[in-house]
Amino acid sequence: MLQLRDYQTQVIFDTYKFFHIGLKSVLLYAPTGAGKTAMPAAGYAYASQVIADYVGQGKRVLFIVHRTKLVRQTQDTLHKFHGIDCSVIWADKGKPDYNKPVQVAMLQSLHRRELPPDIDLVILDEGHTSSYFSTYQRILNQYSGGIWALSKTLFLGLSATPWRTKKQEGYCHVFEAVVRAPYPQQLIDLGHLSRARQFGYVGLIDESKLEVSRDTGEFTDASIAEVCDEALNLEIVNKYSERDPKGERKVLAFCASVKQALDLNLKLKSRGYLSEIIIGETPESDRSCIFEKFTKSEIKILVSVAVLCEGFDEPSADCVLICRPVKSRALFIQMVGRGLRIAKNKEDCWIIDYCGNIKRLGLPTQRYPISLCPAPKSDEDEPISTKTCPSCGQEIYAFLMICPHCGHIFEPEKKDKVPRKGKLEEILSPEQRTHFRFLKELIVGLYNKQAPNTEIDLAFLQKWGYLPPEDWYDSILFGDKHGWEVDVQVYYRYLLEALPGGSTQTREWIEKSIRREFKSAIAWAEENFYKNYKLHLPSVGENSPTEDIQETVNRRIKDLISYKTWWKLLGFTQEPMDLSLVYDAYQQRLREAETWKRNIFEQRAKLYNLALEQSVARFSLSPRLLLLTAGAIKHGDRCPRFPSSRGTCIIRDGDRQRNYLVNARSNGAQFICPISPR
Repeated sequence: MLQLRDYQTQVIFDTYKFFHIGLKSVLLYAPTGAGKTAMPAAGYAYASQVIADYVGQGKRVLFIVHRTKLVRQTQDTLHKFHGIDCSVIWADKGKPDYNKPVQVAMLQSLHRRELPPDIDLVILDEGHTSSYFSTYQRILNQYSGGIWALSKTLFLGLSATPWRTKKQEGYCHVFEAVVRAPYPQQLIDLGHLSRARQFGYVGLIDESKLEVSRDTGEFTDASIAEVCDEALNLEIVNKYSERDPKGERKVLAFCASVKQALDLNLKLKSRGYLSEIIIGETPESDRSCIFEKFTKSEIKILVSVAVLCEGFDEPSADCVLICRPVKSRALFIQMVGRGLRIAKNKEDCWIIDYCGNIKRLGLPTQRYPISLCPAPKSDEDEPISTKTCPSCGQEIYAFLMICPHCGHIFEPEKKDKVPRKGKLEEILSPEQRTHFRFLKELIVGLYNKQAPNTEIDLAFLQKWGYLPPEDWYDSILFGDKHGWEVDVQVYYRYLLEALPGGSTQTREWIEKSIRREFKSAIAWAEENFYKNYKLHLPSVGENSPTEDIQETVNRRIKDLISYKTWWKLLGFTQEPMDLSLVYDAYQQRLREAETWKRNIFEQRAKLYNLALEQSVARFSLSPRLLLLTAGAIKHGDRCPRFPSSRGTCIIRDGDRQRNYLVNARSNGAQFICPISPR
């Protein structure tokens, strides 16, 4: 017996309600993974339950699909859960048995074939595309007699993506009403789809080269091929290897053409990834073998053109790479939906868009309006860019080489090649933004209060029911990569102050906090160190120094993220005896840093100020005198060449009377330093 989810029961009820009030044709929207046809892994189905209901009433059903895999899937589901044996209308299956109550047909096989008689319900899978086929128009006309209102046959269309690319197209010529299942984000919230983590690269392709076909409303094959070249594939592999260097994710990669797919597959294999390709010409036997290996994780990446967009079901896939620009929202959401199914030990799914599709089409998990009627023509087209003629000063179209007003001839413009750059960033849904804002406010609030941060994970888990992704901790408090080693020391001092005690657990938590906060900065530093060392270290014979370089890089990184005492920051090997030595070291360090770039100089000055302030605190100076010392030194350092004189004086520090070393400058700045006992 098939057990339906609550929302599935409601959707089926709403569908029957439309039929009961006299409507003849209904479109049912159910996102990928919601169970619109059959989901053997989860045991749920819309279509199979509707079929079972009709057969139970002694009625006959024609179920139309256009993927061979769905034929077998539907047969298995109906037999397993409802005990219904189907007849199959498909050229490869021989003559169908029209006496059976359920006919499962390939749409292509019905093109010139005699249709089964006395059908009470026609169910059309992938209704957003199949309803535009002439074969379905023939089926609709034959069973309805050409007049919907008098039709004894009912029609049900199924679609996970009921949007047409061409705005002048709709579905009102074949459907009268829409029934909506929960949209993807709702299913994620209900736990029926995996959490989507959406990332986008900007600027990897030149989108100005993309042209839209008048016939399809999609980008033309020629313009897509121009931007989806080997250089883009190299960027894709480089960027993906940064994110998943060990190939731990199970990936579905969608390409624009066979040529791109073949090249991308080769590049992935050359980097050591377990990659394989499936295209339209791949034999069925080879496909089955590849799918089986992918299920067993013997293959970790499937590269495809269009084969995986519809009808493919492998819930363990937890990463989708969109390696091509897409104009159609339906196609984009189909691709993304392949990775959102839930599976055991699957925490989330990465959606990585390399071609600006999220920016162009929006988040694939959000709710979009569904209309049966065509959208009106839009007047919001971008205006043609212009330029000013230097002779007559008039604005003319930018692509003109001769001014139509004065005849000025423009020199051909030589366009510099734009560097192929792109910044990877997670694109959060509204719900995810709320969760991330909670995490950020929690961390920042604790930091500002100098309070312990050990309960952050637990607080988030109790609030939202899952642990936040590690990436979300990255750069919450400190964002600038340049000079990040200064922020490491600042953060260290906060953690040591908020988490007293030197237990192993505390030390491990502090190190984890450091690596979380500075994850991007550490990766950035590693990359730069590796490039610089590889450039300057000569090769020894035929042996590559890669291992030596990596060991050196690791030591540098370990040094950068380790705690440094204030005297080490100022160049001392051990704690100095009094602050007069600290002052001299501070000045020397600043003079050295002054010759560097401004941003580096400012960051180093910040670091040395931190060391100085901590050194003064170490010598038991009161907070008032600490601020006075720091302020005086910062002010006095603006004129480092003024002569100075030294002497001692007695200053009352609270109830205590102590000797202080005073550095008095002719500009009036004073540096008050306690003299430690010798």
